[in-house]
Parts: sequence; structure tokens; C-alpha cells
Amino acid sequence: EQRRFDAIVVDIADTVLDRSDVEHLNTLLKDGGLVLHNHTNQHKMMEQLDTFRSIFPDAQQQSFEGGNVLMSYTKHGPS
Repeated sequence: EQRRFDAIVVDIADTVLDRSDVEHLNTLLKDGGLVLHNHTNQHKMMEQLDTFRSIFPDAQQQSFEGGNVLMSYTKHGPS
């Protein structure tokens, strides 16, 4: 049986995740689980926002002083 997680933190040097990466996060996450994804580059975060929202419709981003951008989303539905 595959392990599933309540929360996943992604903080990998502003790497843009593609659809398969986001699908993998979805597979690893329990229903109701939370993903926090940190970037320091607003442009790169925006590049992947549509991909995240296609899998996690409630994806939201928040900008912080100092340049960090945090995207958060929750998994809803069957695992």
C-alpha cells in the first residue's frame, strides 16, 4: 500500500513543477491534506498556477515581504 501524507511542503529553489509533478503530489496526499509550495520568484509561481488549479481548484497564492510567494491547496475527493 502506498503511503499518503496529511501535509507536503515543497521548497525546491524556484523549480517550476509540471503537470506530472502536481499529479504525483495529488497521489501522495490524503483527502483533506494540505500542500504548501514556496517560491521566491513571482513569475515562476504564476507559470504553474493554471496547472495547480487544474488539479487543486482551491489553489491560492500569497506574497510576503522579502519576495517569497506561497501557494497553498487542499486535496478534496477520493484518493
